[in-house]
Amino acid sequence: MGEAAEFEAEPSIDELADLMEVVLGICQVKGWKSGELEQVRLRKHEERGGFEKGRILKRVSYR
Repeated sequence: MGEAAEFEAEPSIDELADLMEVVLGICQVKGWKSGELEQVRLRKHEERGGFEKGRILKRVSYR
């Protein structure tokens, strides 16, 4: 995904806005409302937590 790569290379609010445009465009194509996306995001945040501490799980290994 080009916009994600641009944000990774230059993590600015402008690049993040471009990334949001891509997400909102996908919602429009799929017929989803941005409010629906936000509801799902909030539900998942309640269930799993968020990224407040800046920690991101990169890998899971099973034994």
